[in-house]
Amino acid sequence: MKIKNLFSGLCISMLLGFSATVSAELLIDPVGKSEVGKGEIGAFFGKSSVEFEGPLALTGDVNRTYLSAYYAYGLSDKIDIVGFGAYIFDAEAETYGEKSSGGNGFLFGGGARGPLNLAESADVDFEWYAQFLMANEDYGDDADGDGKELSGGVIAVKELANGIIGFAGVEYVLYSDGTLSISSSEKECVSDYYDDYSDEYVCTKYESTGSVDIERKNKLGIRIGA
Repeated sequence: MKIKNLFSGLCISMLLGFSATVSAELLIDPVGKSEVGKGEIGAFFGKSSVEFEGPLALTGDVNRTYLSAYYAYGLSDKIDIVGFGAYIFDAEAETYGEKSSGGNGFLFGGGARGPLNLAESADVDFEWYAQFLMANEDYGDDADGDGKELSGGVIAVKELANGIIGFAGVEYVLYSDGTLSISSSEKECVSDYYDDYSDEYVCTKYESTGSVDIERKNKLGIRIGA
């Protein structure tokens, strides 16, 4: 099994987290190819901001800070299969300029990657990747969310210097579906007696939960990193 250099993984994920992209949580290392019949593990630490939209012109952002790990296995000369999981240290939802207090959550899923024989030049390689991701998170302030999305991309890869590989390409979200839920509670107290001056009260707590369907606002983006 090949263990990727942890510092390298951290650098890659930071660039991915702040790149101009619609799928900031790309938890598959898009560069490289595992040997056939062998595995590879890696780790990412990143921050991301994802814009979403819902009914009645609802728009907002979900901001995450996360640590993830993945396992890639060389299925053939052309395909690696990948599984991953991530813990979200801080998840915030922002709608109409108001931010939630923040909570935590999880990301998990899998995908595939592989080379494309599109270039005659030995200096530039083209690769593809696909990722299915599921999220479950708590935003604080009695708000939480869950979602699923399928995305894929094609990147051009070039060695910039000894040990440094740069890549750039396009990415598209093929499927996106999620739910934003908000809970609220109220307590109503009335006197237990007809005497208005009595200190005895009976209180009733009313709880309600509302949810709306949301999805990724922008589907096409750019993936850049090193």
